[in-house]
Amino acid sequence: SISIFHSLSDIQDNVIITKYISYPHLINKLKYDFRLYVLVTGLSPLKIYLYKEGMVRFTTEEYTLDLNKIDELYIHLTNVHINKKNKNIYKKAHDADTEEGSKWSLQVYEKYCKKNDIDYQKIRQQMADISIKSILAVRDLFLEEIKDNGTKDRNHFKLFGYDFLVDENLKVYLIEINGRPSLIMGDINDLKLKPQLVADALNLVGISPYSHDYKDDFESYDKDINGNDF
Repeated sequence: SISIFHSLSDIQDNVIITKYISYPHLINKLKYDFRLYVLVTGLSPLKIYLYKEGMVRFTTEEYTLDLNKIDELYIHLTNVHINKKNKNIYKKAHDADTEEGSKWSLQVYEKYCKKNDIDYQKIRQQMADISIKSILAVRDLFLEEIKDNGTKDRNHFKLFGYDFLVDENLKVYLIEINGRPSLIMGDINDLKLKPQLVADALNLVGISPYSHDYKDDFESYDKDINGNDF
């Protein structure tokens, strides 16, 4: 759970503390964050892939720093499951390629940036840098865990969900890394993104599609997930 404290003296338990970003970048007066996907296919040597697509998730109430509204979740939290409860305002997109709804594709966000003279590549590069450094920070712990399990690094891959926030100066902050990102498809943006994400991830790590034909099982080792020769 997430709690807001005004003083360190209010904290009693062992918790992770992060400073609240008071001046986030806003779109249509709404706060938003990003969900991007990072695939790690090797630790020694290190192989990290940042997926080209992702999601932009909006709050459903206009942002304000009014302390009397600091506990209003629809203003401050971008969590989709929370904002869906704001039923009169939360909007599901009917077209994943438009600026519609309370969740956008990353492609739509990039187009918005171009229209509004925002340096999207600067934002993207910061996300890539943070992703690499975060994996480097725990690389040795992962390798030790693999060693303790008696397995090899080459037998492992991991898909992470990264949540980022951008402030008014377009500085990127890492909010959270999810080791088990949701692949549930709740709207048209999910339907466009997640099946292709999974297919691309499995293709990248070299997992061939299952075939009921014994002969085809052997032939499939020479083909990628789309049936193309390597």
